[in-house]
Amino acid sequence: MTGIVKNGMQAIQGFAPNRLLNIQTSLDVSTVLAIRVPVDAPYQINGVGATVTMLAGSVTVINSGISTYLFTPAVDVEIMDE
Repeated sequence: MTGIVKNGMQAIQGFAPNRLLNIQTSLDVSTVLAIRVPVDAPYQINGVGATVTMLAGSVTVINSGISTYLFTPAVDVEIMDE
């Protein structure tokens, strides 16, 4: 997968998930390029800090330095691996 680099960060041109998981708690994103959820989903980055909501249908590109997303409650996640 090749991407576009903007402001020193890589952006993806399209989202092509290769697996779907039901995440009960923590999702390891160490080898993940991007994720998408089918419903609004509360989460924390690396399991710390504020809990915010990932909007249904939005594609989230994983930034370097992020190792996990903690979802509460459980949610289905479409995953696009690197």
